[in-house]
Parts: sequence; C-alpha cells; structure tokens
Amino acid sequence: DIAEATLLQMAEYGALEQVEDGFSVASGELLQELSALTQNFLESYLLTLRASYALRSRDIPLKELPSRIQEYGHSRMAIQELRWPEALSGVSIKNALRCFREEGVLNLCSDGGGIRFDGEVYKQYTEDLKRLCG
Repeated sequence: DIAEATLLQMAEYGALEQVEDGFSVASGELLQELSALTQNFLESYLLTLRASYALRSRDIPLKELPSRIQEYGHSRMAIQELRWPEALSGVSIKNALRCFREEGVLNLCSDGGGIRFDGEVYKQYTEDLKRLCG
C-alpha cells in the first residue's frame, strides 16, 4: 500500500507517469531530484554495514559503536568514498544499527567476541545499498 501510494505521489509530482501496466519515467530530472533526498540515508546505512564489518573482530560496546562508525566514515570521506557528509549523522547510524540488528544482519556478541554477521544477508544488503547509492 505504501509503495503504491508513493508511486502515485511521484506521478502527481511529475517524475513518473501512470501507464497501462504500471508506471514509467516521465521526468528523469525530477526522479533524480527525489532520489537525491534519500542518498545521504542510503550512504549512512552502507557506511554502517561496512564499518561494522571492518570492526567485527573488536569488542566494542553498542554505546560506543556509532562514534567508531563515524570515525571510520571520516576516513572514507577523506578518500572520497563517501559523497554525503550527512551520512555521518549519529542519528542515522544509530537507526541503521537498530535496523540491521532487528533484521538479523549483525549481532553484537555479549561474550566480547565482536560483531557477528549473517554472511548472505550482509552481502545482499551491501549489494543492494551500493546499487541504490549509484
């Protein structure tokens, strides 16, 4: 229902047009404009996955993990791997961590064993996010 409502709103905005079998692009420029609104969030989620994976063997308390991810992100900004400084938002990183924990992508080990990942789910999320970040 949400996806259908969103498509209809995008058609009303002029980015899409409703056709017989669904929707098609009416304005690539408007579609890119809408896409840009979400890029910093997508990049933040991708950053959270990559940084958590890079830090997986370290015993980092959940409370400290967002700041460690931000540190990792700053180094990625320096080499222009990240395009959106907003991707370093602590709120977005905390939301991404919560989401990935709820989805079973990553789990913090209470025994001090670092961060564990479901390898297949991690791979799929990473590939999807890379594709969406363009």
